[in-house]
Amino acid sequence: MVDKSLMLKNSQKIKNINEFSGYKAENNKNVFVCLIGENNTYIDDIKNMDKRANMKIYNRISSLPAMTPDEAAAYGGKYIVYMNAAKDEFGEEFCTAMSEVTKLFRSAKGNVSASIEKNFIMKLMFWYDETASDIIRSKDPNAKIVGINADKLQEYLFYYMLALLGANVLILNGKEDLDIGLRRLELSSVTVLGHLGNSKIPDFTRTVMNTAYQPRYRTGGARIIPDGQTSSARRQTIQNAGTNTTIPTRTSSAPQPTPQSRVVIPQRPARTSSAPQPTPQSRVVIPPRPARTSSVPQPTPQSRVVVPPRPARTSFAPQPTPQKHNAPEQNYYNSDQNSSAGYRPNMSS
Repeated sequence: MVDKSLMLKNSQKIKNINEFSGYKAENNKNVFVCLIGENNTYIDDIKNMDKRANMKIYNRISSLPAMTPDEAAAYGGKYIVYMNAAKDEFGEEFCTAMSEVTKLFRSAKGNVSASIEKNFIMKLMFWYDETASDIIRSKDPNAKIVGINADKLQEYLFYYMLALLGANVLILNGKEDLDIGLRRLELSSVTVLGHLGNSKIPDFTRTVMNTAYQPRYRTGGARIIPDGQTSSARRQTIQNAGTNTTIPTRTSSAPQPTPQSRVVIPQRPARTSSAPQPTPQSRVVIPPRPARTSSVPQPTPQSRVVVPPRPARTSFAPQPTPQKHNAPEQNYYNSDQNSSAGYRPNMSS
């Protein structure tokens, strides 16, 4: 693995896109550079860098691809292999870089669960296979990888892993500044080109010679990814004898049948009923069903009972009657005994 302090020292010498494009690394003096913002020649410098680059050891990545469910299942199996037999299957250099980046991820992220760390490692392996495996395995000191707008922690650490594996890495963050937390890691040099912008960067399609190294831990050769295509629509493009051809779709290795060995299956006859069909003589005519009538006997005039009308309801409570008092009336004012003329109070007491 490269010397990290020396890589950072060399990276600080790169101040623009042209300097990175023309940089010649010697004695493993690779660089990891991050350029912020856009200058007046931003788009032209990117186009010239693409033209000058050796496609065998160069790739410009507009955005890192996302895994499909099938790819996630496949890389879940590769994660198990990585955890159980990492160095034997992946190589010591790759595992050392992966371990270094995983430690930085845990330290920067904080409380990281086992499932989050697993997903991060799966992404690293998937991105490596999709974008840089043949470039890294070429061991060319001038291998260059350019990432566009990689301002997230996982993407930034992936590009740092490629730098640890020997590639010269450039991150162009024209739209967003690098997060302060990523700056504090001091993994790359950071140079401001100009103001933040929103320029349309042209798409890039990589073509390589048909000599790509085939990693031990993946099925099939390294896939070359044209930018802007989805995972399900990726194509492999190679440059052979000066012409671009598309790798044909994998076909089955089973022997194909010859015309003599083909078995012709006759057409199946139309299905008919095996039950005997009725003849006109055997048909039974069912008379129509009569209309349903009520089975309850209807009353006759003689059987009718005349019910008199119900009288109006009156109260059944007994009504009170007036009562006379039998006690004799006494007129105290007209009696002689109580008259004022004959009454004398008893003063003797």
